[in-house]
Amino acid sequence: MKISQLLSWTQDQLRFSTDDYSIEAEILLKHALRIDKVLLYSSLDSAIDDRDFQALNALVQRRLYGEPISYITGYREFYGLELKVTPSVLVPRQETESLVDKAIELLQNNTTNGDRTIVDVGTGSGAIAIAISSQLSLTKIYATDKYASALLVAQTNVKRHRFRANVHLVQCDLLRGLREKFDMIVSNLPYIPTDDIPKLPQEVQAEPIHALDGGSDGLALIDRLIKQAPQYLKPHGYLCIEVSPQQVPNILLMASNSMPECTTEIIKDLYGNARIVAMRNPFGH
Repeated sequence: MKISQLLSWTQDQLRFSTDDYSIEAEILLKHALRIDKVLLYSSLDSAIDDRDFQALNALVQRRLYGEPISYITGYREFYGLELKVTPSVLVPRQETESLVDKAIELLQNNTTNGDRTIVDVGTGSGAIAIAISSQLSLTKIYATDKYASALLVAQTNVKRHRFRANVHLVQCDLLRGLREKFDMIVSNLPYIPTDDIPKLPQEVQAEPIHALDGGSDGLALIDRLIKQAPQYLKPHGYLCIEVSPQQVPNILLMASNSMPECTTEIIKDLYGNARIVAMRNPFGH
């Protein structure tokens, strides 16, 4: 069988299980053959042996069973960076790039290069911290997570993508145990209500439950973080979080209770949904 035929076969297998069947077929075929995109399309007339076909078929069956494609291949592209992912961490989403964009914009416009200190809370794979570090030099970045298994993945990604900004990994519960004051706290914590978890697509349910479940209203961890934030922010420091659009009114109320007189900004994602809440603490502690 030629590679071109194998690509068509893979697309047909995935056609009714994902809207992105064409892209995913390409990803799985590249992974099975251990080649890049350029070599794949320059070798369409090349024949493959049965061993390669069996390897590809095994990957396709895993995908049809609902396993996230990023867990199958072991990587995910985020903010132009290839990151290692495993079932120990949430798969980075494209909408979270809006959080990175806003964080970078605020830091560039309101802090001094060489004197920035930020923390990414609940870092998982390290995606947010590493993406910010790729754009802002001379920035001290902490990345925290409660789970050692997640920090092992983040450590691999930090070592792979060494930029001028240093990323320091810390195992702790949200901010507890940190002694720094920060120009920015940035976070994509779990915000899905517990009762909504069983309604999620099968491939999303395959991700770590602790990275999805935000408690009865989806705001348990976010509420705790907002309450902790004033103690850890520098004067005029920012708290930037990713949220569900439906949660924005409640989050604004939480912010006004924990940071009176704070200023807030709502940022929409690529799909036009309110996705990021940026809060600026006017005082600090």
